[in-house]
Amino acid sequence: MAMLRGVASAFLWLVLLASAVSILCYLVCTRFNSEIQLDVGHSTQVNIFHKEYEEQHTRSKVLHGDVVFLKTHKTASSTFQNILFRFGEKNNLTFAFPIQGHQFYYPQDFMASYVAMPPRAVGGRFHMLCSHMRFHMAEVARVMSDNATFLSIVRSPDTHFESVFHYYENNDPAFIAAKNHSDRVNKGPFRTFLESAETFYKRNRKRGPFGRNPMAFDFGLNPNADVSSREFRSGLAQLDVAFDLVMITERFDESVILAKEILGWAMEDVVYLSNNKRAKIHNDKPLEREDTRLTEMIRRWNALDVALYEHFSRRFQRQVEAFGVGRMRREVDALRREVSARREECVASEVGVHEIKEMEMMPYAPESVDILGFNMKSGLEPRTRERCLRLLLPEPHYHARLFRTQRRSWMEKLRYGRIINAGSVAMLSRSPTFALSSIHD
Repeated sequence: MAMLRGVASAFLWLVLLASAVSILCYLVCTRFNSEIQLDVGHSTQVNIFHKEYEEQHTRSKVLHGDVVFLKTHKTASSTFQNILFRFGEKNNLTFAFPIQGHQFYYPQDFMASYVAMPPRAVGGRFHMLCSHMRFHMAEVARVMSDNATFLSIVRSPDTHFESVFHYYENNDPAFIAAKNHSDRVNKGPFRTFLESAETFYKRNRKRGPFGRNPMAFDFGLNPNADVSSREFRSGLAQLDVAFDLVMITERFDESVILAKEILGWAMEDVVYLSNNKRAKIHNDKPLEREDTRLTEMIRRWNALDVALYEHFSRRFQRQVEAFGVGRMRREVDALRREVSARREECVASEVGVHEIKEMEMMPYAPESVDILGFNMKSGLEPRTRERCLRLLLPEPHYHARLFRTQRRSWMEKLRYGRIINAGSVAMLSRSPTFALSSIHD
């Protein structure tokens, strides 16, 4: 009996001890949870303040940034692409690059088969797609993850179409025809084209992508649709849903800040220097660019681009207001200080292509326009020089650099059996971009 009483007493003490521990744990956990709830409550206040903005972009917030950037033509898109290139390289992200060159068989619609490496061979997806393409949502979705953030940029057609014309006047069939005719009528080629745009455009059965509504074309819309048609309105509505942010060239700094916010990046990640910037116009009269009638002709001929630009401009303004106008002003000021500091650190001079000293700093420049580039400061210590080089590299050279690095990584994985896919080995050996020779853009 004495032994039983001893066991019962010991059991009672164990029960009391367990109860005390349970009560203590409950008190600690209750306090911990209340602290978490307080933090969540504070966060909720912030989200309510920016409710429209946060709700619109909840799905796109990712750790490093899976990004689709529809790189439109002559809109400052090369400058933003450089931001993406630098972030991707810094964080060892994988780019969806074209099989050949640095465009996805433009002006054909984008196809997943145009990407240099099947996604399944590198783990199923890419992180970034930011080379020139004609947008095709279903095909892009085959390459990128469901969490990808979709970005693009548009520019006022008043200046955009003139820029496109002069940049491609020796490539687009309609522009070439107008240029040839302008010599006979003693007018500038741009005015010559606009005064008879439909004639020059329809005369060429092989129409280029730039002759009419070039931004709408890049977005995958029919450039010859009527602006009031169901076809165009439906397409625009689909783009509005697909894209998290369509930036505005004329508000580039604000655009960069909104992109930074959506992607969750730091200010140092979005510092930029303007790439592929035009110096001056050839072969046209300066007064033509200030002609009101010329502007009216531009807008009438490019009515879809006008509607596209105005739609996304209104949406952009709403996003700025949701972000906070005062906050935006402070962020833009901070960005511009960083840009000025980086320019001071890196740039010796901004010059025409014929005055650039290093070949890798040479941008592509058609004969019809002067494109500006940079001479980097000499005597920089290696780490600073590398940082400046990434900031100043023109697209073709940076693309080639990233592709070589990515190709080496994939080849090593294949060589050591880290990618178990016999078809990938065969594809790599056949693909011109995976040849052992250097890449030619």
